[in-house]
Amino acid sequence: MALVDITSEVSLQHWYIANPCPGHTTGRAGVVFRNLINTIMVSQCALASPCMFPDDFGPFMGQSCGGNCVQFDFIIVGGGTAGCILANRLSEIETWSILLLEAGGDPPISSDVPKFYMSQQLSCIDWKFKTEKEEGMYQAMIGQRNLWAAGKVLGGSSTIGRMQYHRGHPSDYNLWARLGNTGWSYQELLHYFKKAEDMRDKEVMACPEINQYHGIGGYLSLDKFRSREVLVDHIKDAARELTYEDIRDSNGPIATGFFSAHATLKDGERLSTAKAYLSPIRDRPNIFVAKYSHVTKILFNGKRAVGVEYKWRNETKLRTAMVKKEIIITAGTINTAKLLMLSGIGPARHLGKLGIPVLSDLRVGCNLQDHVTFGGAVMTLNKTKKASSPFQHLDSAYEYLSRRSGHFASIHESEVLGLVGIHDDEEPDLEMFHLFIRQNDMTTFNMWASTLNLTPDVREMFIKLILDYDLLIIMPIILRPASRGLVQLRSCDPFDPPVIFSGHLREDSDVDQMLSGIKFVTLMADTVALRRHEAEMKRINFPGCCDEEFNTDGYWTCALSHLATTFNDYVGTTKMGTSCDKTAVVDPQLRVYGVKGLRVADASIIPLIPSGNIMAAVVAIAEKASDMIKADWLTENALGRKTTCAPPCNISYPPKKPVQKPLKQDFLKTETGKQVLINPPTTPVVKIKV
Repeated sequence: MALVDITSEVSLQHWYIANPCPGHTTGRAGVVFRNLINTIMVSQCALASPCMFPDDFGPFMGQSCGGNCVQFDFIIVGGGTAGCILANRLSEIETWSILLLEAGGDPPISSDVPKFYMSQQLSCIDWKFKTEKEEGMYQAMIGQRNLWAAGKVLGGSSTIGRMQYHRGHPSDYNLWARLGNTGWSYQELLHYFKKAEDMRDKEVMACPEINQYHGIGGYLSLDKFRSREVLVDHIKDAARELTYEDIRDSNGPIATGFFSAHATLKDGERLSTAKAYLSPIRDRPNIFVAKYSHVTKILFNGKRAVGVEYKWRNETKLRTAMVKKEIIITAGTINTAKLLMLSGIGPARHLGKLGIPVLSDLRVGCNLQDHVTFGGAVMTLNKTKKASSPFQHLDSAYEYLSRRSGHFASIHESEVLGLVGIHDDEEPDLEMFHLFIRQNDMTTFNMWASTLNLTPDVREMFIKLILDYDLLIIMPIILRPASRGLVQLRSCDPFDPPVIFSGHLREDSDVDQMLSGIKFVTLMADTVALRRHEAEMKRINFPGCCDEEFNTDGYWTCALSHLATTFNDYVGTTKMGTSCDKTAVVDPQLRVYGVKGLRVADASIIPLIPSGNIMAAVVAIAEKASDMIKADWLTENALGRKTTCAPPCNISYPPKKPVQKPLKQDFLKTETGKQVLINPPTTPVVKIKV
């Protein structure tokens, strides 16, 4: 009795110590509730489980793998989007040993949940690159520096990006081939696009006109988010008023329109290339994945690559790993250029200033291209959604953990993309990305503002709007920029961040295209579909723009100097081209000029940026690279080492004829169906010499 009294006394003072349900966990109800709790816990543990990825071979390598006693047939530097694919495909040859070196580790749980894609930027799995100050740019950003995200994790940027899968227009790849890159036309790459895919969209596969562009049974599952948001349909309705139809598949025969993008999804979870390509082969005995292994230098014997030097975790002494056949660099557009230059492959003048012996004088780091976008075309909406309840977040979490569906399984309004032709409908020039931030949703806003590196005063301007309205930010993206940037070394220290000059909007034609894109956004705001939400374009009073009249070219040009930013689609720093091309770094077989045993197989080899999100292009590059490597090392009649000059061709980029007519979006259809020119453009139509 005394014992009971003591327990009762403790329970009164500290109620949380007592068991709240003694004897209440039995019976049918108890069983059901326990099963529910266990199901939710198991479902959570299944997200990004370390068990689905290959074990870390790093602890077992030590210095023994650096001597002559242990050599790998192939070393892949970078376990990102392309590296995971190459590791899979090359390890299909059972007699080959493959070492994959990745500076990061396994993907975290948040990376698997589509809703939280934005939270992966600026996290521990992001390289967190920053551009340098550039005159007249990034004035709304802290230190006038633009943040460039890149995945530092297995799967790379396919683990932290938006998951959207859009190849671009066939003419993009045909131009690669016209520049002398034999084997890289769209029709030739279509085989690799299809080989990688497992298209799960039944509507697409049921349509003969579209399904010929897609494959099934590949490693990379593709599907749509299928958001429940009402605004998704209204955005498409607004585009339809501007004569842009809802197209079923952006990778099919129709080039322009608005659509719900296909994404790298499987059963409601993100499918990075790490999950798609490494997980199924994690037990192959000939693949070795060393995580947290930062490669600092490529080792050469004369002109032949023979190994790599790398740092494992926090060890102070560098390790080495040796190779028999080839080293393949798949470290991404920024880090691939950096590693080559640290190893003596790059512009002789730049390397000489840093005291790095030049092994091959190549234009590494040049030709940097990016899809530049603009986040300052802000539209306020009213009456868009019902007020959320305190339990809505918990309800969404429960639905996702129990069925992998609902609010957490989507990126919502951002699933809608638009492809807009400035001059005509034959090829798109702009992409429209939609970001919706509901009233008082400070969590989403702060994540977005952080990725843009916004200054506190500019954040405050947005917050004032969010307190009263829903925000729809339609971001125009230049798909074929004429501007070029540059990547250089900051020092000889491999752990110093690189120097990045984005080159955004250096060319007047890019500014003109962006202004045309903003004009299209203002027309969207004036459609019946969005006026039903009381849509209204709002002015952001950027410092220095106060004297400009709102919604004029002068205001928008000023705003661009503050809030033009990256869409994280950078390419081109180790350009692919023939030996006649003095700006090329790798040949059409992706072999680095001037040395042997070294290839590059990631976004950095792209000579001209495709008019789509680059993940699809990188997947095809990696798939094709694996076949080329196999052809070189398995067949008796291996592909020749000599690259011939392509016939000279005076091709400028983008390859468009001069156009004198008004922009398509300056026309609206009247009720009678007649097209009427409204607000003739004050900016000149882009003219590009052929």
